Amino acid sequence: VSAIYPYGLNSLIIRTERHGLFLYNFIEDHVCHESESAFPFEVPDFRINSIYTDSNQNLWIGSFDQGHVVRYSYKKKFNNNSYLSTRTQDISVTSVACDDKGTLWINTLRNGLFSYDVGRNHLIRINKGDVFPYEGGGDVNVSTVFVDRDDYVWLLTDFGAVKCSWNGAKLRPVNSYFVDLPLTISQDSEGTIWIGTYSEYLYYIEPASEQIKVMKPLASNYTFMSAIGELSNGNILVAAFMNNLKEID
Repeated sequence: VSAIYPYGLNSLIIRTERHGLFLYNFIEDHVCHESESAFPFEVPDFRINSIYTDSNQNLWIGSFDQGHVVRYSYKKKFNNNSYLSTRTQDISVTSVACDDKGTLWINTLRNGLFSYDVGRNHLIRINKGDVFPYEGGGDVNVSTVFVDRDDYVWLLTDFGAVKCSWNGAKLRPVNSYFVDLPLTISQDSEGTIWIGTYSEYLYYIEPASEQIKVMKPLASNYTFMSAIGELSNGNILVAAFMNNLKEID
């Protein structure tokens, strides 16, 4: 042990020469290593020679020859999972959804689709070839991921929507629907799936029939539906570019 620093109201940071940093919570009598997901901040990749916490609870970490970094305290309010933040670092996330089993679905712009098991703290990349079992299926562009009330995973692609089931290891297609230029997806309290598009057309799938239907709630031919939601009266509200809000009974 080369140094010990106070951290928060109930912990100490222990710096070692060969084994990195440890966090000791003296209230709970628990020690956590920097490699564990519960460690509260990302450790910089340099040799540390000083650690200081300022009056705003920001953590200043100094090095021998590479300057310093600051771990700002406000970030802990949003994400203190160093495992997940490290593995999604520098990745453009376009859509997230969570099911009732504790699985977080993360869709990215260029790095594919991921499943994160919150309980196991485990992230895996989904093989899209399982969902699109044909040549080039693994390269299909997924724009949005959505989870319905029955924990089915919906993927919006350039050519439609795919309803999938997840068994904890593989994502399998259950049904697919042609949708012209899908953009956004939602589900109402009766279980109907609503899919907005880059046009004036709105698609919907009622749970009893599983058949896709289409309507044209907007008069404009040059628009796109940026959001769909259910009102307290059960009606559907559609927000679209260059249009007033549209309520559908």
